[in-house]
Amino acid sequence: MNNCPNCGAPLIGLKCKYCGAVFYDFASLSFDTPIFMRIKLPEGNVITAKSIMTRCDLEIKDNRTRLYCDNEVVCTLSDPEMEIQTEFMLLGGEK
Repeated sequence: MNNCPNCGAPLIGLKCKYCGAVFYDFASLSFDTPIFMRIKLPEGNVITAKSIMTRCDLEIKDNRTRLYCDNEVVCTLSDPEMEIQTEFMLLGGEK
């Protein structure tokens, strides 16, 4: 990706310097390689914890709209709805 899909500006790194859109690289996650993640707790404290992904589900709902003319489909519009759920097991406390 060379341009921010939010504003179209040239994209360098994981945060657009023009509109502030943030990109998370889920492609770097693996079920067999631990990572360190920073987590902001409800009270505002930030911890860093070693963790490993234990679950990743992607659900795609195909929302199709069909346009009819004289009882025949003349156009089909597709607007898929996607949801991703991940779970991590924390392997260690704050470092």
